[in-house]
Amino acid sequence: MILSVICFTRNGYDRMNELNQAGIKDLTVRRFCKCSQLREECGDIFVEGTVQDWTEKQFAEKNAILFIGATGIAVRSIAPFAENKLSDSPVLVMDDHGRYIIPILSGHVGGANELASLIAEKMGAVPVITTATDINGKIAADVFAKKNHLTIVNKAGIAAVSSKVLTGEKLIFCIGKDVLFDEKEKEAFAKAHADDLVILPETEADPSAEFDIYIGRKTGASPQALLYLTPAKYVLGIGCRMGKTKEEIESLALPQLSKLGIAPEEVCAITSVEHKRKEQGLIDLARELNVPFETYSAEELESLEGDFSVSEFVKQTTGTGCVSERAAMFYCEGNGELILRKVADNGVTLAIAEKKWRLEFYE
Repeated sequence: MILSVICFTRNGYDRMNELNQAGIKDLTVRRFCKCSQLREECGDIFVEGTVQDWTEKQFAEKNAILFIGATGIAVRSIAPFAENKLSDSPVLVMDDHGRYIIPILSGHVGGANELASLIAEKMGAVPVITTATDINGKIAADVFAKKNHLTIVNKAGIAAVSSKVLTGEKLIFCIGKDVLFDEKEKEAFAKAHADDLVILPETEADPSAEFDIYIGRKTGASPQALLYLTPAKYVLGIGCRMGKTKEEIESLALPQLSKLGIAPEEVCAITSVEHKRKEQGLIDLARELNVPFETYSAEELESLEGDFSVSEFVKQTTGTGCVSERAAMFYCEGNGELILRKVADNGVTLAIAEKKWRLEFYE
């Protein structure tokens, strides 16, 4: 995850540098300064434009954001860009003495709450968590979904489910027929949350019953539920000529997904070769689908064993004979299969891999 940090005072600048040196695993800190007295000292990390323009750029790039300063600055800066709790950037605020850190946007799905706790531990700060399910010690459906690689199909269902949780009502989970899980894990999870929920496999449930949460692919035959969580397990491997737009890439990808009966929310990642890491069309498509865009070196892709399509032209250009198939399978880390071999149209190639998935009952 990329964390873009902006400070406004000398104290804030010191806290920002401390955080940069703290070395939080899997977190890349990018530093920015908007303190005129530190313009020369900050050099190229000084923000010349407005803080709101800077914030807009961070939202567009899906970066996590930490404001080291007043909460009011943060609120005013993010106000025009906060649109959807399932895709908004996680936003946090820390005072310039590093005493408190507060997640103010995208606490659950975006991971701001978790990030606040990690930073607080490294900085000796107090994380101030305000989300109701957290402070009441209740299960949060959106956190459960994120940790289990489940996509929230209907955002409105989160509020309905959370409302039931906070009024003390038990949630009824229904696990779809095609969802793999370990019975012992399910029983242990149900026992640990006996006061909060009941879990029923769809095979044992009344077909006419209504549930609070349904886990599985949503189809016309799925039971009625307040909230639908579907496994995100399909990887798009994409190669393209330079300059291909999101729309041109979509014109190949979306119909192929439709032919396979895969909804866009079931996609978990877009992948390609390192050579394409700055390809704007791929970046834009990943943002639209709200999934990571991962790229790999030609050497990494070529290290994969298996039967892959080969193009000598592509190998001369990128260093690997097949970008789409190899990139999709590389993401699966040896735990997946190609369900669509390379197809090509108008300078775009696509392959789709299914990453093996089962419900793990992470909390």
